[in-house]
Amino acid sequence: MYNIYNGTVINLKFAAVILAGGKSRRMGKNKAWLPLGGRRVIDVIAERMTGFEEVFVSSDIPQEVSGCINIEDIHKDCGPAAGILTALKTTSADAVFVTACDMPLIKRNTIERLCGIFDGRKEAVVLKTDGGLEPLFAVYGKKTAALFEAAIAEGELSVRKIIDKMDAAAVAWEDISDDKTEFMNMNTPEDYAAVREAFYETERK
Repeated sequence: MYNIYNGTVINLKFAAVILAGGKSRRMGKNKAWLPLGGRRVIDVIAERMTGFEEVFVSSDIPQEVSGCINIEDIHKDCGPAAGILTALKTTSADAVFVTACDMPLIKRNTIERLCGIFDGRKEAVVLKTDGGLEPLFAVYGKKTAALFEAAIAEGELSVRKIIDKMDAAAVAWEDISDDKTEFMNMNTPEDYAAVREAFYETERK
C-alpha cells in the first residue's frame, strides 16, 4: 500500500488491527461472533483488510480468523488503548489502521482512502462522523506508541483523550465515503438488528 501527497508517492507500510477484546455487556454476547451473511462479524470485517503488511486481531480469546494474527494486550484490562498499543509495538509497519469489531459495514475503499490520507506528517488521522471523533476508526503512526504507553501508565485509558495529546488530523466521513451507514456501530441487540438490515440491503444492491 502506498500514499500520494501532492502528487508525490510516499512509500509507507501499513498494518491493521481489529479490536475484539471488549466485554460486549450491552449486547449480551460476543459481538465478534455474531452471524452476518452466513459468516461471523469478525470474518466480514477481516475480508475488508486486504493490502496490509499484517492484520492483527486484538483479543485475549483466540479468534481463528483467516489471514489474521492473534495478539494479546500487553496491559490487561486497559481497554482499546492497550489493544492499539500492542499492535503498534508488535508491527514493523509505519502505521496501524484501527477498527473495532462493532463496525462490520465498513468498505475496503473507505479504509484505503483513510490510509491514503496518512502521510507521516501527522501522528494520526481519525474519522469524524456527525457524532464526533471515532478513535476506533483511525490510523496511528508507529511513534504514537510512546503516547499510548505513557497514558496507560498514568491510568488514562480514554483513546479520545490520548488523541488530544497527538498532532492528529480529523477526517470528515464525507471525505472518504458516500454512505454514512457504513460507520454504524452495534453495541445493543437493537443496533445489531439495524446493522443486519443495512448489510442485507447493501448485499441486494
